[in-house]
Amino acid sequence: MRSAVPSVLLPLVLLCACKGTDAGDGAMDATTRPASRPASQPMSADWQQDAEGRYESFGAPLAAEAPTTVDARTLLATLDGFEGKTVRVEGYVTSTCPKKGCWMNVHGADGKGRIFVRFLDYAFFVPKTGAEGRRVVFEGEVSKREMSVDEARHYLEDAGDHDGASKITKPVEVPFVMATGVRMYAKD
Repeated sequence: MRSAVPSVLLPLVLLCACKGTDAGDGAMDATTRPASRPASQPMSADWQQDAEGRYESFGAPLAAEAPTTVDARTLLATLDGFEGKTVRVEGYVTSTCPKKGCWMNVHGADGKGRIFVRFLDYAFFVPKTGAEGRRVVFEGEVSKREMSVDEARHYLEDAGDHDGASKITKPVEVPFVMATGVRMYAKD
């Protein structure tokens, strides 16, 4: 006889956690990784310094030999030329997942555009609050990603944009980077 417990708990778990949404990209969903901060993101910030200022690192260190470096606005304007390539992107945080820090939106220095960034294998998170406006440098693979109506609504609702979420009526194509590492600079 099958137990009714798993069918009752699954919806509760999904409601309480920010979900991983693309099983085909190697990402784990929230039911396979605890909601606590992973070991790759220590509780007390380990601030580092470079010529551009103080920063925190999340995920893998940025490659010593930088892959192609591009600012967020240029990436958005020439996305087709970067699709499938690993690049280093510079921009500014627009928002992060307020539930776990499992994604961030990044725009160019001019405040325009938006790149949706998730983290490879759900292996690290960025700050859930206070990151808005901070300069970031991250590395990852670029793609255009089609989000289903439910997925697009989920991310907008997580970001607090309930009005925007209610306006989504068809799948949305977004500029997307699956990041392996992030360097987030202080606002000072």
